[in-house]
Amino acid sequence: MAITFIQQKKRQQILVFLVAGMAILALLVLWFGFFSSAPREASSSFSLPSPREVSIDFGVFENPVFQELGSPFPPVEVPAKTEKANPFIRPR
Repeated sequence: MAITFIQQKKRQQILVFLVAGMAILALLVLWFGFFSSAPREASSSFSLPSPREVSIDFGVFENPVFQELGSPFPPVEVPAKTEKANPFIRPR
């Protein structure tokens, strides 16, 4: 019984050292990655192209072939009024 207790305590000590080492490593990465380096300036060699002018020709809509097409959807018919009362309206 004493052997298993000693082995378990040794395993816990190794685990504590491993977790502490990982925490120190994470702190070092954060320190050298974020805090110690001076902020870098953006590279000025990259520039965006200037936007081109866009012109839209609306003369297509005046074409007689386009005018003959008409609406692609059938007209919407209003349904006849039903005799049921609306259940979502509060009565006064």
